[in-house]
Amino acid sequence: AVVSTQIREAVVSTQSTGVGSSSTFMFLLPGWEKRVQKLNPVTVQAPFGRWCISSTLTTQHLLSVSALANKQMSTDLSLSFNRRPIVKREDKTWEREEQLRQSINESEKKAGWSHVTALHCIVLPEHVPPGYCSPLLTHLALKWQDRCMEVREASQALFLRELRRIGFAGRQQLVNQWYPYIVRKRDPNPPEPLEKVYTMEVPLVPDYFSKFINRPAKIPSSVSVEDEELPSDSYPVAVIILGVIVSEFPDEVELSNVRSHVTSPERREAIRSSFLLTHDMLRGVAANLFNQLIKPPSLLPLHSPIRRASVDLIGRGFGVWSDFVNLTGVIMTLLELQTDPMVPIEIKKAIAQSGNIPGTGSKECLAAAATVRAAYQASILIANNRPQHTVTALSKEILTFKKDVEVGLSIQSLSGFPSSYHSVLDKGRYPIYLLVQNIIEKTKTRDLATIIVKIVEIMLFCIDTEQFKTRTLSELVPSLTKNALLDYCSATQQVAVGSVEGLIHVFDVRSAKCTPLYAHNSATSAVSFSSNGRTLVTFSEHEGRVSIWQSSSGLLALMSPGPLKLVRVVDALNPNTHGSKSPYFRWEAPKLATLFLSDGTKKSFAV
Repeated sequence: AVVSTQIREAVVSTQSTGVGSSSTFMFLLPGWEKRVQKLNPVTVQAPFGRWCISSTLTTQHLLSVSALANKQMSTDLSLSFNRRPIVKREDKTWEREEQLRQSINESEKKAGWSHVTALHCIVLPEHVPPGYCSPLLTHLALKWQDRCMEVREASQALFLRELRRIGFAGRQQLVNQWYPYIVRKRDPNPPEPLEKVYTMEVPLVPDYFSKFINRPAKIPSSVSVEDEELPSDSYPVAVIILGVIVSEFPDEVELSNVRSHVTSPERREAIRSSFLLTHDMLRGVAANLFNQLIKPPSLLPLHSPIRRASVDLIGRGFGVWSDFVNLTGVIMTLLELQTDPMVPIEIKKAIAQSGNIPGTGSKECLAAAATVRAAYQASILIANNRPQHTVTALSKEILTFKKDVEVGLSIQSLSGFPSSYHSVLDKGRYPIYLLVQNIIEKTKTRDLATIIVKIVEIMLFCIDTEQFKTRTLSELVPSLTKNALLDYCSATQQVAVGSVEGLIHVFDVRSAKCTPLYAHNSATSAVSFSSNGRTLVTFSEHEGRVSIWQSSSGLLALMSPGPLKLVRVVDALNPNTHGSKSPYFRWEAPKLATLFLSDGTKKSFAV
């Protein structure tokens, strides 16, 4: 666990341990003797005296303990401790007893590490004397998206704990302290060094942090490229701190420009003082976060912690940023980050399934995988926050892509234009598939009815048509086929989808072409194919009618089914009769369909 979290013991006596984002960590405290000599000896020797020496020391202690505890809680602890000899008996009950004993011991040990984390992250500030040195938010901000999962989770928990501890007044002070750096970024004059903004009792020690305080230092060869190329000003730190505040405390920011409707200066100032950030300040923070996201690699390394933090914060607070950024641009940029060829498809699948990165590969590959994970999680958060807008944006771009391909335009000829996402769509079929599948699983059935046609269009674009020769749609997209508004016929390889407008969209999987059927005057409630695909029944609960459609028969129909034509319409129930269940069809025989209504009754139709 110590090696995995990259925690190293200090080489100087009476120093603390620390945690770093590279394989080697160095932690020294120049001048620590003078700092300790100025303190009260009673305070230093007290049980909590170590927390009153330096904010840097407190940060490293808490980060190390929390990261180590997180690693222990995520590890199979039964393999980490010596086990007592096992006494085997003939009745074979010793195996069950041993498994039970190991599970109990492992749960107790994990509970102990969880208790250690709670004591350090939550209870500690309440029991430390008034001289408690709180953690440095600058350190935690830089590790907000560290490659190591345990360090990342520890830094985020400590950061959020500190923001809640300081209260509204403390968060307001942070905003006033860091927002000017976002404003100055647009000025020709460079921002001031970090040391002039944030006074620290003890200078920062890790070499890659020395750039933030303008101290010359020799960077060891063991430090990764990711850490060497961190920006040398406080602007990225300001963007992360303000982004975290807005994302985690959306009720304390001015989401709408309410002051524009107020004429009294006193009232306007009262409204302003009740928010951490005004509407215009939010616009500035959102623009800078998006700028960090799309900044070219020549200005910001593609897999740097700063870019990953911007990606993560855009996803966390998209409910706030959605009014200030372009949804299509954000989604496409996140998809492009997920298509990094440096990350193997096996790692991408592991990220989608568990959210964890397998600990194999080079440092560059692991850094790229961390960026892919951050982009994947951010896109999922955005899609869950705006499912309809996300599906509409993807459907629109895919439709444009198909039209350009049909007229003979190549993907390479369009990839150079900033407004074209053709190369992203062509390479990002698998990330798009995962994103839309998550939308299907998280969206309610009633809300899904308004976008299910677009979802099918996107899924047919992402899935290779060759897979339909050996697998059905229910195997490829299990969550989609549970909806009564959709049915797939493996015999004809057609998908029928109902819509809220009453139209029935019949997709041919082989050609991806869609044929609309004008079936009902109100929203469709259920559709179903017969086993041979020659008959389609549709039902509208608002109309109370069932429409029966059939394709042409004969020798030609055996090779390729003809277009579906309306045969007859049958009244199924009184209009506007609703129940608690969703209606659906079931075929009792090749020419006998049964409709199960929402009120629990059923009605059969001979076709």
